[in-house]
Amino acid sequence: MMRKAAVLILCLLLVAPALAVPGNGNGNGQGKAGNSAPVLLEEDAGDEQDPAVNATPEPTKAPGKGKPLTVKVSTAPGQVKKNATLHERLRERVNQTVGDLENETGALPPEKQKVWKNQNEVRLAVHTFLALGEMDGGIGKNVSAIARTFNNSIQTRLQAEEQIQARPGWMRFLAGGDEAAAETLFQNLNQSRDQIREMQRLVENCTCDNETRTLLQDQLRVMEEEQERLRALAGNETADSGVIGWIWK
Repeated sequence: MMRKAAVLILCLLLVAPALAVPGNGNGNGQGKAGNSAPVLLEEDAGDEQDPAVNATPEPTKAPGKGKPLTVKVSTAPGQVKKNATLHERLRERVNQTVGDLENETGALPPEKQKVWKNQNEVRLAVHTFLALGEMDGGIGKNVSAIARTFNNSIQTRLQAEEQIQARPGWMRFLAGGDEAAAETLFQNLNQSRDQIREMQRLVENCTCDNETRTLLQDQLRVMEEEQERLRALAGNETADSGVIGWIWK
């Protein structure tokens, strides 16, 4: 009996350290609840402002195919700073035009919105050159005169593309693409090609600052990409002969 009691006491002595509660002293544990250090929450770490308050506006992208025009908003619309450079004034006008075109397109019936969005980039480019004519007495007047002629042809492009997009599927299946609308586009593209080349020549010889020249060259690049898109659209339309055209080959 005494032997059993001794063994029991020995077991208790061996197990007792493992049952001790950690941190009940000056070790690395938390200690008693009353002596634990307060935890500083992340939101209480300082008086930092909400990042959204001073967020920098993201670049604006005009809808459509091709390289999007990036516009950095430096001032509120209609509040161009005094003594602003030509580039800054043009950039501000571009900002305003982007919003105008988006509002105009959003007010159209859904079936027309896709076509107008396709050509919004080139419309923005044309408006940039028209604005240049108001602000610059150098090449501005010559470039804006060409841009005005180009702008008058945009409505023809819109109508031709709308006509192509609205062609019923059954008619396309039987008779193929709309050759009349495609021919209208081809004629328009041939005229505007010469206009873009002349504008490129004027911009290359511009005495304006480098930032303005780069902005104008970006607009010309957008106009060229729109030429390629519409030429491909017209080409696909003439190549689609439909069932009747296939039979008569």
